[in-house]
Amino acid sequence: MTDPALLRLYKHMAWANHSVFTQLSELPEEALSYSAWNPEWTVGAIANHVVMSQPRLLARLRKEEAPAETPFPLTSEGMKALAAQSLKNDEAFLN
Repeated sequence: MTDPALLRLYKHMAWANHSVFTQLSELPEEALSYSAWNPEWTVGAIANHVVMSQPRLLARLRKEEAPAETPFPLTSEGMKALAAQSLKNDEAFLN
């Protein structure tokens, strides 16, 4: 990434994602199953969707085959692992 403004925005998004996902790991596990109106799109499902889509986007940009999607458990430990994976995904974008 060579554009300084784009790089700064992306680093901020990476920080914000990690902050939100870390906070999700601190919530009661039942909170991960909450949804606004569509029961399929729970808090945990949306977090999983965001993190699983990161490497798929990177694969498209690199013209590679998309990796398999493996959802993270909707538990505190699962959200900690999700936050860690999000950081790894963001590092891959920045390199």
